[in-house]
Amino acid sequence: MKSTGIFPTWLAFRPKYYYEDKSIQNRKVKGRAIIASNHQSPMDPILVMSVFVRRYLHCVVGEVIYDNYKKLGFFLNLLGSVKAERFIASPKFINECNDILQHNGVIQIYPEGRLPTKMEHDKILPFKVSVALLSIQSNAPIIPIYHTGKYGAGKTQTVVIGKPINLRDHCSELNPSPEKLKALTKIIEDKVIQLKLMIPNETKEENK
Repeated sequence: MKSTGIFPTWLAFRPKYYYEDKSIQNRKVKGRAIIASNHQSPMDPILVMSVFVRRYLHCVVGEVIYDNYKKLGFFLNLLGSVKAERFIASPKFINECNDILQHNGVIQIYPEGRLPTKMEHDKILPFKVSVALLSIQSNAPIIPIYHTGKYGAGKTQTVVIGKPINLRDHCSELNPSPEKLKALTKIIEDKVIQLKLMIPNETKEENK
């Protein structure tokens, strides 16, 4: 299914790839990993899956999609997505993600937790701490990425892939305090913002 969709996906997105450090990071993901990305559109999961096409990605999806789009929710389940209750402090989705990661799977997550409003478009919203907690508990590296989120005819999708972040280098506790979790989350958020600044100016003008 993935292989048949590569070419049409490439035509739709016309992606350009940039790397924080090409010598150590590319589109090959080995072992367990968490891919943390900014969120601009419902199309984002398809884009990210096409970036890391050699691996099977389990996307964390908010309950609102399952509740409002029953048929879509059914297909998301078939694709191995993980349902997250955004407004309930439940460890269920963390446990499901941990299980996937312990079997060397790859989790795709949007730490902002929601799509931006029209007023917030092109901004990176504050990250939720769940991505840091998941990385600490699973000992999975985080692969940060930033993409322009410009979909449509004539638009080129630009993706910047950052160096893996190992949060265990910053914290040895499996259950950090809320303050420590916020600090760890800030490391991830700052990295995605840094990747945004790496996009060439000509690409920004092209996608306006």
